[in-house]
Amino acid sequence: MVRVHNFRLGDKVCSAAAYADVVSAFGKEEIFWWYFGGGMTFGTPSSPDYLGVWGARNSSRLRRMLRGLYGPLDVVEMSPPLTGSSQSVTGARLNRQERQILEETILRARSAEAPG
Repeated sequence: MVRVHNFRLGDKVCSAAAYADVVSAFGKEEIFWWYFGGGMTFGTPSSPDYLGVWGARNSSRLRRMLRGLYGPLDVVEMSPPLTGSSQSVTGARLNRQERQILEETILRARSAEAPG
């Protein structure tokens, strides 16, 4: 079961999950950054242990994507057990239609990879 950390940074709702789980869900780290228009890393910058997002809507989208691929999530109300997070905004995020197309593409690709 994938663990997702829900927490607050100041007045912002945030969510983060293990780097490997997030990258596996999106296929590539670059797709994660593109989908959200930025994100947070936890751990060493060259090899983060967690990837996350800020904002209630982005947090909800991240959980929905992970739930769609992995099933029920283990949601804990605490920040990831690491310090030294960095934040990055990579540009404009996708609009609703672009996100929906990307989500459908990712889910379709992941279900095709699943055994059975």
